[in-house]
Amino acid sequence: MTATLLLLSTLASPVHAQALVEGWTYNDFQSDIPFNGEDGWEGGYSSDDWWGYSPSGEDLTWVFPSTDDGGGEWGDGDARDNWLVHDDVGGEDSLFTALFTTEDDDAAGVVHHLSSNDTFYIFTMTAGGRGANHPFEDVDDGVAVLAKVEDGDVEILATGDFYYSQYELPRLAISVNDGVVMGMFWYDGLGGGDPDEIISATDDEPLPAGRGGFYSYNAGGFEEYQAFTSPAELWWDDDEDGVVDDLDNCEFEANADQADLDGDGIGSACDDDEGGDEGEGEGDPEGAGEGEGEVDTAAPLYESTTKDGGSVSGCSCDATGGAMGGLLIAGLAAFARRRRED
Repeated sequence: MTATLLLLSTLASPVHAQALVEGWTYNDFQSDIPFNGEDGWEGGYSSDDWWGYSPSGEDLTWVFPSTDDGGGEWGDGDARDNWLVHDDVGGEDSLFTALFTTEDDDAAGVVHHLSSNDTFYIFTMTAGGRGANHPFEDVDDGVAVLAKVEDGDVEILATGDFYYSQYELPRLAISVNDGVVMGMFWYDGLGGGDPDEIISATDDEPLPAGRGGFYSYNAGGFEEYQAFTSPAELWWDDDEDGVVDDLDNCEFEANADQADLDGDGIGSACDDDEGGDEGEGEGDPEGAGEGEGEVDTAAPLYESTTKDGGSVSGCSCDATGGAMGGLLIAGLAAFARRRRED
């Protein structure tokens, strides 16, 4: 069954709900396995192995950056490129999200549309303390940053005056949809609701689709851990017809059956040149997700809601049993210490 998330967008006037369909999730980070180069994951900084951790009795599995390095230039393979992306993330109009926790105070983030080592969108933040390190020049310690890196050149798209707290479990997300790029942040990553913070910008020359994943700069290693979990990609479905934008032949006109009577690749529901009234009625949203355009997805990361229903409920993954309780914090720290000793 197709699962959707309806996000209240502050970017449109009037405000309207937009749907997201879950496309990909991952929860198989295994302890003592380096994931840079493993199971579809690839890192940009060869010196960082990004170790997996799967605590006994817990539902969430984790991955750690194994270095606490800074420096280098975008795209040169040094520490500034310390991202870990997955081959199966690659939607054009889509959102990448993950939970994280950290003992460090330096940059944690997410990247998306990574089409080459020096071209991607990135959303990062620090703990806001004095001297907390960003990968960007001339950026204040406590500022969240949404940026575009293209051929190694950086353009700051937007900033926000917010930051994460150490030892908590916040959620990050980066979205690209029809040239609108957003960074989203939830202080309580398991609590649900609309994002607590959103920064956004319109990119008139958006980057091509590409991979998505985690980002860490000058943070982690095994002295002070940083860890990520529950990565997911969700695809935008602007007309809420159950067919994601990347596959929809009428992106803004509901047509679950994807009818195209003249075969020109433009759906009958939005094809002004098809002739007569043949396309009328194709936009009936009843039965969305059925027929030729059906998108088969996994269990929902989010529950469904509506614009009138208010908040979007949170992660439906089973993170009970003390997701960020004392035992898990101790386990993360103990794992980091053991890896350091090894």
